[in-house]
Amino acid sequence: MAYREPLGLVKRGLAARVLAAWRDPEASWQSEHPAGEPRLLAYAFGASLFLTLARIGVEVVNPTATLGPDGPAWLAAQVLAGLSFLPLAMYGVAAILALVTRLAGGTGSWADTRLAFFWSGFISGPFTLVIQIGAALIGLGAWGSAAGGAVWLWFLAPMLAAAHGFSRLTIISAFACFAVVVFALRAFG
Repeated sequence: MAYREPLGLVKRGLAARVLAAWRDPEASWQSEHPAGEPRLLAYAFGASLFLTLARIGVEVVNPTATLGPDGPAWLAAQVLAGLSFLPLAMYGVAAILALVTRLAGGTGSWADTRLAFFWSGFISGPFTLVIQIGAALIGLGAWGSAAGGAVWLWFLAPMLAAAHGFSRLTIISAFACFAVVVFALRAFG
């Protein structure tokens, strides 16, 4: 894969870098690379914050029994889990992704995988938040979660391809096969 000159956006503001990532995720990943651990952690927390706010927003828009008299306790639990355990879980998923891509012949490191996973989660976060709350407003909460996840994968695929030297088609095909297996397991299990 040919190396493209980075966009030079690391020196620009975060909003400009997010907008550039929406235009060209692969070039955005390259411009963020290499990222130190403080930046990676910030992206993991940012993605976790968007996911947590989406979960809370969906519950507020379309309340279930969860928000009854125990609403404040539920809210506190969501914030605690979303901002402490979710970033840790993201590190675990990134480790698994790094292992799988390395076993498949990828050339990137765990740091490269973390950057792809966390940065794609962060840049897809605003859309995920809006789509999940919008879907909850019209009674399609599960579809909102699926759409948010699909957007995350849409950005993750080219970034993971750039991180490990794969083609986009290879990564998208792998994710599609994984999705088929998951849906089959849910349907028959």
